[in-house]
Amino acid sequence: MAATLQPLWVAISAGALSSKLTFSGNQTPQFHWTVWLGCLIAILVGIWIGGHLSRRVAAGTVRRLVIALAFLGAVMALVTGLVQLV
Repeated sequence: MAATLQPLWVAISAGALSSKLTFSGNQTPQFHWTVWLGCLIAILVGIWIGGHLSRRVAAGTVRRLVIALAFLGAVMALVTGLVQLV
């Protein structure tokens, strides 16, 4: 499952990054280098943990978790938007 979703996530992330750069005047966030290093470390640790968990957790369980997280994110975005309208 992950091997088929990864190219899709890369494409979506590239599209999101390009639209953010386009609409922000082609400016990248001005973070201190330690923030960028922390992001890199978090990504590498996440890959390492995911590799270990993939041997212990069934694909169906992961699929349900991904769908639940996506649904939760959509609900949170909807609630945030509705609250900002009021």
